[in-house]
Order: sequence, then C-alpha cells, then structure tokens
Amino acid sequence: MLSRPPLFFVNRTGEFNRKICYDLPPFYFFIDKNYMALEYGRNQRVAELIQRELADLIRDLEIQGLGLITISAVDVSPDLRQAKIYVTQIAGTLSEDDAVAALTEAARYLRRELAHRVKLRGVPRLYFKYDTSISEGARMSALINKVNNPEQDG
Repeated sequence: MLSRPPLFFVNRTGEFNRKICYDLPPFYFFIDKNYMALEYGRNQRVAELIQRELADLIRDLEIQGLGLITISAVDVSPDLRQAKIYVTQIAGTLSEDDAVAALTEAARYLRRELAHRVKLRGVPRLYFKYDTSISEGARMSALINKVNNPEQDG
C-alpha cells in the first residue's frame, strides 16, 4: 500500500480539514496549500483583530456630531503596513466626508491606542473610507420594489 501525503480538503459546509484522504465521497474537492494561505492568511486575521479593537476605540471617541460608526470591513496590505477601514455612520449630524475627515484626524490617536492593545511588530497606518454599500443596497431595493409594484408610485 502506497502512502499519500496529507491533503487539504473542504466539505460542503466550507470546513477545512487536514487528513490523509483515501476514499472520500464525491462532494469533497481538494485545494492546495497556496489557496489556503491566500484565503486564511495572516492578513485576514490581522484585519479581523484591527476591526474588533477599532470598534471599541471608535465607540469611546467623543467627536461632536459623529453618530454611531460601524466598521464594515478592513483591508490590510500584504506587508501589513497600511489598512483601509470602511466605515458607515448612523444617526450622525456630520456628512459622510466630514465623518471620514474627523476619523482621519483621530487616526494617529487610534493607531497609538491600537498599538497598546494588539501584539504586532508594527501597527498599520490607518486610512478611512466611507462605505456606500448600505446606501447603494437600499437604493437598489427601492428600484426593485418600484419595478415590481408600479401602481404604488402614483
């Protein structure tokens, strides 16, 4: 009997397993280590860590007119030196651009506090961007409802 090297495989629910695979059902498909490294690498773990910690830090910020800020996504560069933070604002009196400008002004403070909270060699430089996906989704939903129910418009 020939021995095979261990392979990575994904089942239907998306769970990764590392086992020696001989006779697997046909619904399993194999992937290589490079795909797994790209999909679940250090960048994603650092991005999730930054998102969690920044959410706590931004909640404690006291900026006049800044409403509830939600961090929808964090993208970290491959060298972990830059992070794009996508934010949305709920119930604030500041406009989208002013909210991003206020967060950008607080970026040095947030980066310093982030360095105290996380165990990283270097904390990425923070760049804030307003995430328009929620407003675009609401606009698309309204357009779909308008097409499906034309008699309700007027």
